[in-house]
This record gives sequence, structure tokens and C-alpha cells, in this order.
Amino acid sequence: MKRTLSYSIVLLVCLAAPADAARLSDVIDADRLAKYVKADAAQKDTLSEQIQHLKRIISDYQWDRNKKTCEVALWMGNVPDVKKLRKERKEALKTVDAIVEKMKEGLSAKQARRMDKLLDKGNLLDVPVAEHPFYFIQNAPLFTSFHDRREVYKITLPGTPDPDNTWTYAQLLKFWTIRAYIPAFRPIDDPARNTGPGFADHPNLQTQVLSSSLKARLVQSPLLISATLQVPDLSKREFELIREHFPQKDQTPEWDAYQDQNRLKDAIQVRLKLNTPYNKAFLNPERWIIFLEDSEGIGYEPIETREAAFYPLEALKISLPGTELEVTDVFGEYYPYIPGNKERFYLEAPATVTYVGNEKLVKLFFPGRDFQGNPVITEDTKYLKLIVQSEETDFGRSELIWELKKPKSKFRPKG
Repeated sequence: MKRTLSYSIVLLVCLAAPADAARLSDVIDADRLAKYVKADAAQKDTLSEQIQHLKRIISDYQWDRNKKTCEVALWMGNVPDVKKLRKERKEALKTVDAIVEKMKEGLSAKQARRMDKLLDKGNLLDVPVAEHPFYFIQNAPLFTSFHDRREVYKITLPGTPDPDNTWTYAQLLKFWTIRAYIPAFRPIDDPARNTGPGFADHPNLQTQVLSSSLKARLVQSPLLISATLQVPDLSKREFELIREHFPQKDQTPEWDAYQDQNRLKDAIQVRLKLNTPYNKAFLNPERWIIFLEDSEGIGYEPIETREAAFYPLEALKISLPGTELEVTDVFGEYYPYIPGNKERFYLEAPATVTYVGNEKLVKLFFPGRDFQGNPVITEDTKYLKLIVQSEETDFGRSELIWELKKPKSKFRPKG
């Protein structure tokens, strides 16, 4: 009993410790920073003023960068200049560093060293300071939050926006976006399923290729897919962002014109963000068979395709864990002569690769009404499936599924 109790105490201490652990964000919190560096009252007053200035610089930078790189800007065709973004970040970082050095001038050498420990935890420009209405869908293999199905609320398409909607643009965009990828091989053709050299010649050895990491499969994929079902509430929120933050040549956009442009009354719009490490030809929609399928098994081909933007991606350094083959000596015929002994061998060794690719934004419009003029998607629709498969090669296929299970009132927005 005593031993169990001591373990419980240790566990509770370990779980509680991170709550008070020093974080990079403490640098822009006067109370926490003063406590961490043990500043006196006069030092804290000075730090507080300097931190307010620092937060304004970081906030202005984050607002400007997020506005330039958000989904609304990209879908309007406003692709940011990567070189210009790098220059602006460098300039902002220079200003931040100058303020930080000024803060440390008012501290003792010991206090400055403690502050440096916080600064070593990351870049202050990446610490969230102020809320903004913009959002960006990350479709690079460095971010492995790929979910090819999502439970969403029931909806009618085409339809009208909910006048009582309280969800933000970012909440709706995250909610209605799913991500998947085209496998580099069909399962039957995947060379990783073949046993390692020589093992197939030994019938008393069982071999199993251990699942490779998702990151490795993403890097090898010819096509990463981010698909957003453009529902009425999301369209309305996007229109409001455009009107408030992206007016063009002093022209105020009109809701009716926006609806016509995006075919909200007669079509179902799916927005695709496509990413490939290969030639830009892999981003050509005609290279792929793409169609919608509802829960009744009815398929719908696109009636219109619009390519919104194309741009190269910045190079990414990605660490891959490798692929292992597990070999089982069934009868113990090999050293150490133990029946069932297992050994592992690398089919592909761990490596760090440079991922360079291209990205394209594509709007797909599918039939929105049947021959009687009724909406294709209704409250009775159980799911909507987007299927993407290769037109010309033996790549695998991908299915992205929106599961329409419950009314909107049963969901709570996240983020």
C-alpha cells in the first residue's frame, strides 16, 4: 500500500509540474516574466511598458502575415510573394530583437541569462498575441493531421445560410475541411509488401513489413488533398471577410453577385487544395478521375472546374523513420535457435529528406439539383463522398467522406 501511494504522489507531481513550467510566451507576460527573472518593482514597471511595445510589433506582424496568406486571399488569387514574406519576417524579427535587448539592459546579468533561457524555446513572432479572423489550411506533409472522414451536421445543398449562425469563418472552414492523400502504390502493387531479399526462399521464416509512418507515405504520395465542402454558412462568412478586409478598387462586393459567382443556388462546390512533390502536371484535374457519391450510391461528375491559383512551395526538411521488416523464425532453425524468435531489418533506413513541391487551388462544381429541381443533398442524406483516383497510372485512390449524422445544434464549434 505504501509503495502504491508513493507512486501516486510522484505521478501527481509529474502531471502538475508542466502547468507552472516556464514558456516562451512568458516573455510577453509582465507578471510571469517578472516572477521568472525575479525582477523588483521598478524593473517590473519598465518591463511592462517594453512588453506592451513588443506585443504591438508582434500583433501587427501576425495580422499582416495571416491576412496575406489566409485562404480567402489565396482563393481570390492573391498569392503572396515568398521572398517578400521572408523580408518582412526578417525586418520584424530585427525590431523584436532590438526591444528584447533593451529589456535585458535593465536586468542583471543573472536575470538576463534566465530570460535567454525562455527565448531559446522558440521565436517570439510565432507566439499568438492577438486574435484575427483569418485562417490557413496547411496541406504539407510536415503536418500529419490527415483525416479522410469527418462527422458533420446535416445540411441541404444547395441551401441558404443560417440567419442565426454564430460560427466563425475559421471554425466553419476547419469543420468542413478534410484531408487525404493518393497512395504512391495500390496495396497489391506496393513494393514494401514484398519480403526482403532472400527471405522468401526460406519457407520456415514468416515476414511482415511493419507499417511505415504516415509522414513517409505522405512524402511519397503523388497528390496530397485538402477538400472543403463549401456550405452556405461558410460562404456567407467568407463573403463578410472579403467585404470587410479585401475590398477591390473601392468596390463593395454584393451578396447576390457573390452567390452567382460561386453558383450557390444551383451547384455543390468543393474546393480542393492539391499538393505534389512532382511535376506540376500532377496537379492537372484532368489527370485524375474525381466525382461525388451520395449515400444512395448515386455518382456526380463535375459540371465545371475552375483553377484559382498555382504556386511553388517552400522547401521543407522532413525526418523519416524508415521502414522495417519483421522476420519470425517459426521453428527456431537459426541463431539463437528459439522458436518464434523475431528480428527486425530495415527495408528503408531512416533519413532526412528535402520536400519541394507545388500547390494548386481548384474549385469543382457538381450538380446541385435533380431533374425535378430538388436539392441533391437533403436532411435524409447520410454521407457525401469525394473520390479521387488516377486516370493514367496505377496509383491508389482516395475517398474523402463527410458523414451527415446529426443536426447542427448537436455540434459545438472548435477553435
